Amino acid sequence: MGFFSKWFGADKSSNSSDSANHPVNTAAIERLNQLNRQDMITLDNGFGLPPMVRGQTLMLEDVYCDEYQYRLEAVYWFKTKQDQTLRLVEHKDKLLLCLPLTRAQVEQIFDLDEFSYLFDIDSHAALTPLTTAFASDVSAWLGQQYHRVRFAEFGYRHQQDYRQRTPPQSDDRQGGQAFESYYLETSDEQHALLIQVMTSGDTDVYLAMARPMTDIHEFWPRGNP
Repeated sequence: MGFFSKWFGADKSSNSSDSANHPVNTAAIERLNQLNRQDMITLDNGFGLPPMVRGQTLMLEDVYCDEYQYRLEAVYWFKTKQDQTLRLVEHKDKLLLCLPLTRAQVEQIFDLDEFSYLFDIDSHAALTPLTTAFASDVSAWLGQQYHRVRFAEFGYRHQQDYRQRTPPQSDDRQGGQAFESYYLETSDEQHALLIQVMTSGDTDVYLAMARPMTDIHEFWPRGNP
């Protein structure tokens, strides 16, 4: 199938406006949507978060926008001090923390035959991680079983920050790329699996956790702490 043609090849390097276009923010930051590149957040130290991010201070590396039919979703790319990249979005009044997976990790966590059924509209589309996955280094991100919520939702990735302006609507969309999104979540809606298949064939897969916004313990303007 097409989603196996390329794996996780999308370039996450920044195509947003250069930081010189963003003056240093000296005002208080209170919400995720107020952040600019190189601002930082500190996450809560509670046990509800995976160890790799618990109590961590993350730097905002990039912001771009995924456009769907009825919404524009700002995507925030953070990096930990250990160079782990994380994708954060606001989702149903919560914070969706997304861990990008390599193909090797997907093979370690899921049976690939069952994984492929997610792309079949006639399939039951429930996915259970392999038993051995719960002993892996991403076990804290895993739910017990995922059920499909959205199938092949069309979207368009704009490689720029359009939080304060309207994205281009021309046919070429000025360098962005169309994709299909597949979203699965657990019955308690606390864990999720996000898959984005680009028209190029590149496929991005994320394990996600829905957390309260209060898990962002502090906001830091660029240059602090």
